[in-house]
Amino acid sequence: MDPELKIDCERVYLRRLKLKDASDIYTQINDPEVVRWTTRIPHPYPEGGAEKFIRQSHYRWRKGTDYIFGIIHKSSGRLIGVISLGNVFPRHGCAELGFWLGRESWNRGYMTEAARAVTRFAVHELGLYRIYASSFEANTAAGKVLENCGFKLEGVMREAVVREGKRQNFLNYGLLKSELPG
Repeated sequence: MDPELKIDCERVYLRRLKLKDASDIYTQINDPEVVRWTTRIPHPYPEGGAEKFIRQSHYRWRKGTDYIFGIIHKSSGRLIGVISLGNVFPRHGCAELGFWLGRESWNRGYMTEAARAVTRFAVHELGLYRIYASSFEANTAAGKVLENCGFKLEGVMREAVVREGKRQNFLNYGLLKSELPG
């Protein structure tokens, strides 16, 4: 896979993470509202954590197990979030979609643009058949992004994850190749 790959969208573009993105990642990830509905990002985020994450993303990209993209705002050139295809399993033709977006970019449709582009990339470039994603039931914004991209709610994992000191439902979504919007 071309390490210089760039996926163009209307107002953002997606590209492989670069070490120069570390300060934008670190600043945005240290916002407790940004990581509130994530399951794998620690808070507070450790010093040097962004650089380590970027290096790991390059290793995983080379292995073909994860494709982690920076979401870059076209007019500012700044990284505003991250979107990934993780757990890529070519034998079964599936991968997991994950994402986060800096708070200043919320409710503007950027993540829907990015998610549509990544799902098209997964199907057309990687030859995947199924993309899946999970979100906390209370994170209605993530559910809306997934539904806007054609994902279907497949089930609820009742009280599966502890967040904010209480058990939360986790929603599972899926998108099949045949359901990919135009």
